[in-house]
Parts: sequence; structure tokens; C-alpha cells
Amino acid sequence: LTFYRDSLVLDSSFLGLQTSVGDFSEGMAIKNISKPKLVTDQYELFHGKQKSSSYRALQYTIQLENPMGEILECQFNLSKNGLAYRYFLPQGDSLKIPKESSSFGFSEDTQA
Repeated sequence: LTFYRDSLVLDSSFLGLQTSVGDFSEGMAIKNISKPKLVTDQYELFHGKQKSSSYRALQYTIQLENPMGEILECQFNLSKNGLAYRYFLPQGDSLKIPKESSSFGFSEDTQA
């Protein structure tokens, strides 16, 4: 659950994948949470009102283990304006992902 000024912004949400190297959608256990790492980026936009842009976020890596002992890492970037995440599977680059279970439980009155 995520609150901002006593208002619910993000309700229960789910993360997870089913892959050709393992099921990372149920029974996951947290093995490790990294200390925050500052990540920055500067880039140029081809279109729009603002040509130059910059990005600053704190990055956390959460290492998860499924019941079979297989590892999934999830990197979260928390910035002033949002949240980004991505999965990393140390088992390799060549695998299939037939199902992703990720979802965001926004409250009904959430506005973009």
C-alpha cells in the first residue's frame, strides 16, 4: 500500500513472471534488498517544448527466490516524479516469458 498525504495512491499490486527457466509468480521469498544507489541520466529530446532533460532516482535491487531456489531480481527506480521497475534473470538472456503477472492496484479516484 502506498499513501500520499493520508490518501491511498497504490493498493495491493502484484509482480511476477512465468518463464521457460522457472515460475517466478508465486511463493517468492525476499533474499536481499540492496542499499539505495543514486542513478542519473541526461538526454536530448527530438520533439517537445523541452529539448534537454535529466533524470535522478534512487535504485533498489530486490533479490527474490522461488520455491525451487531459482533467483529473480527486481530493480526499482524511485524518482521525484514516479516509479520504474524491471526484472533481471541471472539464468541467462535466452528464455521465453509466456506470462507476466505484474499489475498496479490504483484506487478508483486516482488521476493521471
